[in-house]
Amino acid sequence: MKNPRLYLRQILEAADFILETAHSLQDLQSSKLIRDAVIRNFEVMGEATKRLSPAFRVQHPQIPWRSLAGFRDVLIHDYDEVAIEVVWDVIQNSLPMVRLEVARLLEYGSDLG
Repeated sequence: MKNPRLYLRQILEAADFILETAHSLQDLQSSKLIRDAVIRNFEVMGEATKRLSPAFRVQHPQIPWRSLAGFRDVLIHDYDEVAIEVVWDVIQNSLPMVRLEVARLLEYGSDLG
């Protein structure tokens, strides 16, 4: 198993990209390039989450690991049914907290190896 720090950095970088790229719902609706880039970065976040050990995820319940991994699965497998408004809602209401908690773990986490 690789060092969790690697996967946390991937999650943080993807979250930063999304927050810096998607400025509005209109951005997502009007630009396929932005929409695809944002969705791809959510997929990276979910995949990196899945690569963290179950024990690590249990030790850090402040981050909604199951939701991150589940959102990735929905975006990949049910891509034709995902409303862009749902993606925007996640960006607005969940992603800033996830980003903050992952950044805190990277900065202060003593169990990261």
